[in-house]
Amino acid sequence: MEGLPLEAMTKIADTLGGDLLWLAFGGGEPFLRDDLGEIARAFARRRPRHVSIPTNALVLDRTVRGAEKVASAVPDAYVNVSVSFDGPAEIHDQIRATPGASTSRSRPSARSAISRAPARILGSA
Repeated sequence: MEGLPLEAMTKIADTLGGDLLWLAFGGGEPFLRDDLGEIARAFARRRPRHVSIPTNALVLDRTVRGAEKVASAVPDAYVNVSVSFDGPAEIHDQIRATPGASTSRSRPSARSAISRAPARILGSA
């Protein structure tokens, strides 16, 4: 995994002044980070109102578990998990270079998986 280590993310969170309105995770696939919940916890001291996480949701269970960790780390924030779709199935799979990706996580299955998470986690696809 590439990206800043947790210690660096914590230092960034500690240097911020005041509260955050929005905390947005990005990168390739945020839910590949096992420490995503800890990163959210580091920023929780800044009391974000909204947390946004884009995902390809190729591994729905990991996506839901990660969203639950983030939601528990920032209990007063609304967590939005946005599932990326790049067009019709054939185009999506071509762009993602993953044959069958579009069928393994259709919009209904992604929404269903995310809706099993706590009510504060909002799913969009």
